[in-house]
Amino acid sequence: MTERSNTSNISILQTRILKKTGIQSIANGVRNNSLAKTLVEQAGSDPNKVTKATVSILESIINSKITEKTNNQYMFFRWELASISDIANDLYDNRTKIIKAMEECMTVADPKDIHQWLMEVMVCTAKQSHLTEKDLAFKARVYAKKFEHVPADIMKYACDKVIMNCKFFPTVAEINEYIQPMLHYRKSLVEAVSSKLISAIGE
Repeated sequence: MTERSNTSNISILQTRILKKTGIQSIANGVRNNSLAKTLVEQAGSDPNKVTKATVSILESIINSKITEKTNNQYMFFRWELASISDIANDLYDNRTKIIKAMEECMTVADPKDIHQWLMEVMVCTAKQSHLTEKDLAFKARVYAKKFEHVPADIMKYACDKVIMNCKFFPTVAEINEYIQPMLHYRKSLVEAVSSKLISAIGE
């Protein structure tokens, strides 16, 4: 009897660990190619619209405000939710909807699409004369790998901005400058909600 009880407890613990890990991993990107295309269309020229829309969706689900906090320079700092004691029940009861909303806004692009967007950047910037077509294709694949964690709409936005603002093909760091502010804005939202959700379901 004791052995069965111990086995059951271990199984429950393993399930909880998997659930916790799964929720935490959403902030690192979710793969869904068809949804990624929809995300790009929804964002248009401003991915922050998607983030703010996600905030509205989550607020309606948990029946509580999610507040955007700024620092002394009035720049975005973090997202703040109500105390866990006030929203635990709504978080727990609506956990599936909450996870779905977070996954949708963190959906990454198909690697083929990232590669295509980067090739478009190459076409629209000064030709790197020392590189062959094969070299350029390889370079695009290497770059695409570095950005596979980035939500599709933010990645597409960054490539479009580079095309309009850069004469020469940028480094990974330069592309990341267009990505990071919007990624931080959205990822920190998902991390804040995930933390509260994990607390609510007792993981």
